[in-house]
Amino acid sequence: TNNDLETALSESQEAMILLEQYAPENLQLHFRCQTVLTSAYTRLYKQNEPSLALYEHPVILQNVFERCRLYYMQALDSVYNAELELALQQLQEAYKIAEQSNNLLMQLRITQLQATIFEQLQHYKEAFDMMKRLEQLKETFNNSKLNSNLLAFSIKNNLKEMQNRANLDSLSGVYNRYYLEERASTLLTDAALYSEQICCIVFDVDNFKHINDTYGHLIGDKVIKMLGQACKETLTDTDALIARYGGDEFV
Repeated sequence: TNNDLETALSESQEAMILLEQYAPENLQLHFRCQTVLTSAYTRLYKQNEPSLALYEHPVILQNVFERCRLYYMQALDSVYNAELELALQQLQEAYKIAEQSNNLLMQLRITQLQATIFEQLQHYKEAFDMMKRLEQLKETFNNSKLNSNLLAFSIKNNLKEMQNRANLDSLSGVYNRYYLEERASTLLTDAALYSEQICCIVFDVDNFKHINDTYGHLIGDKVIKMLGQACKETLTDTDALIARYGGDEFV
């Protein structure tokens, strides 16, 4: 409605003032705001003359997505003003950019609008062609979205594994000193906050240097491994934290 357009025009003008005051360097926000302002003005006053300033804006020259989005918005304005042939020309330009940049989401939006316009113009063959293209794009988009989700899941799992490996002492199989210090800080803070108690046991292996000197470091390593395993088997409480502090020292 005209009331909505007047509100959009007024609010975009206010936004431009705020941008100049608080974010003058953010060219993309300036451009987005300017396109909304231009669109509201175009629809309100039934003028479909795209502002040359928009096409010469630095963001447009550097960002293909914003150039595609501008053509798409201009096409929406043309549809609003019943200039359907002009809208098709603008959508054609938008689609070229979206296709070149492999932007499937924009290709879907553009094709859907093209199909609607061709149907309004009673160009049913072209509308049918657009619907076929739309189905192909949807299938491609869904497959790519699935692949993207699978990739994100794989990356997430790999990061979790890497984080777990980074927190574990490779020799003893229990947590390392880094994780102990990080976790202990949280435990002590929470204990103080909730008036809870923490039991801390610090121990080492008696005469560990003698074991290494007498039987060799490979046997010494085996002792550390067995000790780590014994700790895990003994302290089965889920709240228990077992870590190797260093050498033969455990917490």
